[in-house]
Amino acid sequence: MGALLLSGAVHAAVQPLDSVVAIVDNDVIMKSQMDQRVREVQQTIAKRGSGVPPAEALQKQVLDRLILENLQLQMGERAGIRVSDEELNQAIGTIAQRNNMSVDQFRAALAHDGLSYDDAREQVRREMIISRVRQRRVAERIQVSEQEVKNFLASDQGKAQLSEEFHLANILIATPDS
Repeated sequence: MGALLLSGAVHAAVQPLDSVVAIVDNDVIMKSQMDQRVREVQQTIAKRGSGVPPAEALQKQVLDRLILENLQLQMGERAGIRVSDEELNQAIGTIAQRNNMSVDQFRAALAHDGLSYDDAREQVRREMIISRVRQRRVAERIQVSEQEVKNFLASDQGKAQLSEEFHLANILIATPDS
């Protein structure tokens, strides 16, 4: 009977482990990460009063978003893109200001919504890195040749955007008195 009780206690203590929902390059996305993001999205949708999409569709959208974010963060890491604590603090301050709050009030609002300030900071850091990756990718693709500049300046649109230029010069005329 003692063995029977012991085996029941061991069986009751078994809890499911977190599972991998996606492998992205050399990183993984865990089910707990996806579930947390789904909850955050559901809270945001509920605050807006919008209809929540079906759970399966929402999970797929969230997973797709997590995969994309993960890829962009890895690109940022390989490119050496970093966000300093000073830049992050400034961004948090800007977010608080846009919401007519101090940083302390922003922290309190996050806590009221059941969100961790540290998690919010890291999310802002990730978003800043992703933004820099995107900016860098766009800048790499934009190449304007000298000929394109000349063509634009010669076009009606280019001429319209140019302001009038004046060339001034001093002309010295010597007089017999000087």
